[in-house]
This record gives sequence, C-alpha cells and structure tokens, in this order.
Amino acid sequence: MVASKTKKTSKYTYAERVLSAFSQAQKEHRRHSVHLATLRAHVRKIAKDRKDKLGPQWASWVGKAVKKLEGQGVLQPIDSSGYVGMTPEGKKVLSYARRKFLPTVAGDASPAQEDAVWKNVTEHFSPSVYKRQHAGSASRLRSVFGGEEEAEEDSASTRGSPRAKRQRRARSPVKPPERSLTKMTKTELQTKVRELQRANITDKHLKAQLADRDEQLCEVQDELRMLKLSVERARAVMREEELTELDEQEFQHNMDEELPAPDFATFDVQTPRAETPQGVGVIRTQSGSIIHDISMRPTPAPSSPGDEHDQRYRDDEDVFTDQQREHLRTPESLPDRRASQIDEQQRPALVNTIDAMEKEIAKHVTEIQTLKGTVTRLQSELDTLTGTAEDHKSRIADLESETNELESGKRDLQQCLVDRDDNITQLQNKILEHERVAVQLNETLAQKEASLKAISMEAETLLRSKNEVLTRVQGMEDELTAARGENRRLTDELASSHREEETLRERMVELVRTTEERQGELAQALRVAENEARNDAMLAQELLMMTEVAKELETQLSEANNTVTTLDAKLAEVLECNSQLQLALEGSRKEIEELKSRITSSEMREAGLSSKLFTADATRQLLEDAAAAMKNASRVERVKAQSTILGLLEKIDGLQILRDDEVRGFTDKITALEGEMEDLRLNLHSTSEARQTALAALKKSDDDLAHSVNLLAAEQTTCNGLRDSLTQAQDQISRLKAAKTACESTIVNLKAIYDQGKRMQIDWMSGMESTFSSA
Repeated sequence: MVASKTKKTSKYTYAERVLSAFSQAQKEHRRHSVHLATLRAHVRKIAKDRKDKLGPQWASWVGKAVKKLEGQGVLQPIDSSGYVGMTPEGKKVLSYARRKFLPTVAGDASPAQEDAVWKNVTEHFSPSVYKRQHAGSASRLRSVFGGEEEAEEDSASTRGSPRAKRQRRARSPVKPPERSLTKMTKTELQTKVRELQRANITDKHLKAQLADRDEQLCEVQDELRMLKLSVERARAVMREEELTELDEQEFQHNMDEELPAPDFATFDVQTPRAETPQGVGVIRTQSGSIIHDISMRPTPAPSSPGDEHDQRYRDDEDVFTDQQREHLRTPESLPDRRASQIDEQQRPALVNTIDAMEKEIAKHVTEIQTLKGTVTRLQSELDTLTGTAEDHKSRIADLESETNELESGKRDLQQCLVDRDDNITQLQNKILEHERVAVQLNETLAQKEASLKAISMEAETLLRSKNEVLTRVQGMEDELTAARGENRRLTDELASSHREEETLRERMVELVRTTEERQGELAQALRVAENEARNDAMLAQELLMMTEVAKELETQLSEANNTVTTLDAKLAEVLECNSQLQLALEGSRKEIEELKSRITSSEMREAGLSSKLFTADATRQLLEDAAAAMKNASRVERVKAQSTILGLLEKIDGLQILRDDEVRGFTDKITALEGEMEDLRLNLHSTSEARQTALAALKKSDDDLAHSVNLLAAEQTTCNGLRDSLTQAQDQISRLKAAKTACESTIVNLKAIYDQGKRMQIDWMSGMESTFSSA
C-alpha cells in the first residue's frame, strides 16, 4: 500500500492532558503537589501550544479527569485546599513507561514520545483495555515464573483500544520467533534465566532418576543371570544323574519352553560375568567342571571355541547348558555299574527328593515368570526412559547453549548492575557535589544580593545627592541669571546716571553762567539796594533763607555720602551672600531715586533762589558762596558716585568670576558623579549578569539534581525488583533443596527395601543350593 497523509490530528483524552499538565507544573514549580487551578492553567497552555481546541466545559472535564485518576489510583489528594500528588503505584508505572518509550539521554524526548508515555499510563489504569490472556506458552511461563511480573509487564506494555467490542483475531499456527538476548528487556532476561535454572534443575533430577533406574536394572539383570546360572546348574545335575526316566530331551524341551532365556542385547549397561557361588557340597575342577558328589566324576570338558552355540544366549553366559545337551556319550560320561547298583537301592529316596525339587522348581518357575514380567515392564520403562533421556539430552544441549548464552547475559547484566551501582554512586556523589555547589551558590547569591542592596542604596544616595546638587546648581543658575539681569539693569542705571551727570554738568555750567549773569545783576541789585535801604531787612531774611537752603543741601550731600557708604556695605554683603544682592541694588536704586528727587527739588529751589537773586543784589555774595559750595559738593558727590559705581562694577565682575568658577567646579563634580554613576550602572549590570548566571547555574544544578534523583529513583526501583527476584529465586532454591532431601530419603528407603529383597533372594538361593547339595 502507498503511504498517504491524513488531515486528522491526534486527539488527547482529558486524563492524558491532566497528566501532561501535572508533569509540566512539577518541572516549572519544582513541587511534588500541584493545585487544581495550576493544572487547569497548564492544560489550557499546552492546548494553546498544540493548537488543540478545548470544549466550552473543559474546566469541569479537567476536574472530572482528576477525580477519575484519583479513583484509579494514579493521583491522590494531598490536603483539602485542592493540591493533588501522584501515588507510588502511579510513579512506578510512570517510571516503567518512561524507561520504555523515552530515550536514555536526558532532554531528547520528543512530544510524541511524551504523549506515548501518558497514553500508556492512562491505559494501564483503565480496566477496559486489558488484553485477554491466551493459553499456551504465556500461561505456562506465567504459572511457572510468577504471574505478577507477567501481568505487570503485559498490562504496562499493552497498547489497547478503548473500543467496547474487541476485534476477533485468528490464531496463527506458526510460533513467533523468539527474540534475541540483545533485544530482550531486563524482565524478560530475568524470566529466561529463571526458566533455564528450573529446566537445569529438572534435567539434573531426571538424570538422577535415570541413573537410579539404570542401577536398578543392572541389579535386576545380575539377579536374573544368577537365577539363570542356578537353573542351568540344576539342569546339568539332573542330566548327569539320570535318576529319573524322564527323557532328557523332553525335560530339556519342557524347561526351554517354560523358561526361555531373555535377550539382554537391548541393555546398554555392561555387567561382569557372574561367578558361581561356592555353595555347600559343590566341588569344581581347575577347569571349572562340576564334580558330582555321588559319581565323583567331573562333567565333560567344555567344547572348543570353534563349536557352534545357541544364539539365544550371549557369550558371557554359562557354557555348560548347550555343551551338556550336544556332546557325545563316552565311557567316561557313563556312570559306573557299581554306582548304578547303589543308585537302584537309593531310588525311592531320590524320587521323593526329585518330587520335592520339582515342586520347588515349579515354584521358582512361577517366581521366574513374575520376574520376567517385571523385567519386561522394566524394559519398557527403560525404553521410555531412554527416549525421555534422549529428549532430555537434546533439551539439555539446547538448554546448555541457552544457559551459556544466559550466563554470558547474566555476566553482562551483573556487569551492568555493577556499572549501574557505580553510576548510582557517582550520581549520589554528583548530587552531593551539586548540593554543595547549590549551597555555595546560595551563599554567593545572598552575598551578591546584599552587595546589590548596598550598591542600590549607594546608587539611591548618589541619585539623591545628584538631584540635590542639580537642584542647587539650578538654583545657583537662577540666581546667576537674576544677578546677570540685575547687573545689566545696574549697568543701564549707571549709564543713565552718567547721562544724568552730563545733564547736571551742563546745567551746572548753565547755573555758573546764570550765576555770573546774576552776579552782574546782583551788583546792579546792590547798587539798587544801596539806593533802596528799606529793602535790606527783606534781603537779609532772604539771605538767611538762602543760607538755610545751602545748609539743607549740605545735609543732603552728607546723606548721599552715607547712602553711598551704605551701598558699599550692601555690596560687601552681596559678595557674602548673592541672594541679598537684589535687595541691596533695589535699596540703592531707591536711594538714587530719592537723590534724584532731592536734586530735582534742589534745582527747583535754585530756580526760586535765582529768581530771588535777580531781585536781591545783597545776597549775591552769599549766593556765590552757596553756588561754590554746591559746585564743590556736586563735584565731590560725582567723584564718589563714579568711584562707587566702579567699585560696584569690579565687585560684580569678581562675583561673576567666582560664580563661573563655582559653576565650572559644580560642572566638573557633576561630570565626575555622572562617571561614577555610569561605573555604578556598569557594575550593577555586571552584577545583574553574574546574578542571572548564578541563577541559571543554580537552576541547571537543580535540573541536574532532579534528573539525578529521577535516575536514582529508577535505579533504586530496578534494584528493588532485582532484590525481589533474587529473594524469590532463593526461596525456590530452598524449596528445591527440601524436595531433593525428600527424594534422597525416598531413594534411601527404596535401596533399603531392595537390599532386603536381595538378601532374601540370596538366602533363598543358599537354601536352594543347600537343598540340592543335600539331595
């Protein structure tokens, strides 16, 4: 058939989804128990990743699936808050499924393999998917080697169908080929080892029984030969004595019919020639011929090796039977006539003795027939046992080859167990090392976190300091801007004061010129005053008034000087504190405005005085003095104002230089702080990277620890299974030893019974020989 693609996607049951979500939640949260809400969230996340549509009632179905798994024994509730965990039976089945479907290398499992694991676990606990056990080798192996392991393996590895009706399948008459040892699982190898051990024990037991039967057959064969020799001796005695009228040939023929010689050619056991017991009254020559106690003559010598013998008997049998029958009568073989006369007298006693012996012989013939039946039965049993032995030998050869293979597999398994023990030890050492590394990483992480906290606090402190410095710099920049604005304003005011000073100078020139003109007018007025004396008092009063005005102007000039001094003090205060510069400048401006107002008022008063000087020549000198004083005062005031303004300008330049230096210093500090902050950021970044690296290493070590714990749990489970198997094997060996002891006791009892029967037979033969001897 040609492979074709289908658009159908694989469907997942809610039980499989719940188990997959439970495993993922355990990996992410690193907890043995998971909450139902977490399970629902992971089910939704996994369905979203797989693009698997969930129904509208998927949350309730997840809860039902959890309840079903709890009922099946996969999950169990941890507490009443909604946490569930996996049962030990579920962990065992999950471990088996993972070993079966997942690869040995950690982290290489595909989603399909994970889905196969969860499907196998759910099918193991689902009662509708168990396979029907078939009769035959599976039931025999399960009955012999333990049904629990077979049922566990069969149920754990079965991939059944959840259909209600099972398909009917025809049984294949061809036996499936046996799997090679390299492809067998550990459980199958253990089962094979147990099977071969039991077969080996059974084979040894059968060999022991066969050896016992061979010994018994050898003993029976020896007894039969002894009886045969006894009968032959009795025949020879009867033929030699010729004490009865019974024809020798008829007697021989009857004896041959009653007692045919058995053919022992089928026996494999070679027995030595039975020696004739030296009974009482039996005398033999050196050649082995019997000397009769009556005739005192030996029996004829044995025939030569070239003579023909009866092929019914073997070469190791007694040679006197056929020799006695076929040899020619010679004078030596005939009895002496005197002896025959003596025998005629003893005939009645001999007849009675022969009758008794015939009865004994008939009795012994019956016993011999019974023994012949026993021999036949034992022969058939021997044939059966021989065939069984051949079968067992072939089976033993097969089993020995399989045993050798299993021994090599056992050695490999033992080496694997040793390697696994070493791996477990190494994993335990690695776990301890990982735990120590985890503790060290936790300590390092705690130190790094403390360092990060300290660095964070220092960074916050530096940021606050930076903000404060920036705030101060901003305030100082605002103050500098305000000071520069104020400087520009003062410069403008100074320029305006210069312009006003020029204006005042021009006005002073005009006043001087006006004063000169007025002096001329005053002279004229004086001349007029001389004429007008009555106006002297009025002029004196006006002069006094002018003198007071001059005094007031001097007072105003002194006040202006004081104001300039105050301005100098205020400028010094501005050097100390820049924040008071504006107030000092405002005060200076106000005082300048007051001076301007006063100068204006003085000019107005001068105008009034000049108008009055036109009318009073008497006060001319006073006016000249007053004008000179005013001129000197204005000159001094102008010089002081110029010097004050120059000092203020120099102070302002110094303040600007100091402010620029402070700004440059603060800028350098800000640059240094920004460099330090950048270094701190780099240190913080490197510390964060180190912390992330440490967390990643810690997570990796935790993952390695969890994987090692899982491997250790799997190996411990395997070791526990091997220990249980070893315990069962030891128990079975104990039972076999007990059975062997019972068989040995039975064999001892049988040997004792056989020895007793043998002694009875020997006693009977001795009695028979003594009877013949006495006869």
